[in-house]
Amino acid sequence: MKTVVGIRLTNEETIQMEVNTVDYLTNDLQVADLSEQNLEQLNELHGEWKKPDLLIGANYFFNFIEPSKAKRINSGFYLVETKV
Repeated sequence: MKTVVGIRLTNEETIQMEVNTVDYLTNDLQVADLSEQNLEQLNELHGEWKKPDLLIGANYFFNFIEPSKAKRINSGFYLVETKV
């Protein structure tokens, strides 16, 4: 089934997306809430596992991230800022 969702960005803009709905999306993914204050402690930060509400494709990907603000962290992963 298809539906339309609106995603509000940090600048108060809303992006309308036509999406497909499914009963099962994926297993839990590890997430962590970050702020400017705890970026220095990132290596010590423990995330939690959550099921995502929405997976986006490449056609919407760059509407939600700031690739120029990506930072490589000690683990070799990249910390990418989102507009959400």
